[in-house]
Amino acid sequence: MHLFCELTVISKKLQGSTGYKLCHRNEIQSLTHAFGIPVLFITLNPHDLSNVLVGHFRGSSEGEWHMMSSYQQAAFIASHPAAAAMAFHEQIQAFIHVIL
Repeated sequence: MHLFCELTVISKKLQGSTGYKLCHRNEIQSLTHAFGIPVLFITLNPHDLSNVLVGHFRGSSEGEWHMMSSYQQAAFIASHPAAAAMAFHEQIQAFIHVIL
């Protein structure tokens, strides 16, 4: 057993060994103590052109939305920015409700 304790100290550079894991665990603990617990950052970037909600908020059905070309969808969104904002708000609220 004494030999295994000595090997732990010696094998801290050998990946997968107990000494390696202990060394990195201690490093993580010291970083957590110095900087605090890790924080998760998430970036949301909804794509208006593929969002059926934009058409829904302006009275267009899902079928009509899918029948439009990408140019027509872009023109529709440009002419109805409030619908795009409402769709974005709805997606953010859904993210907050479901994920957070």
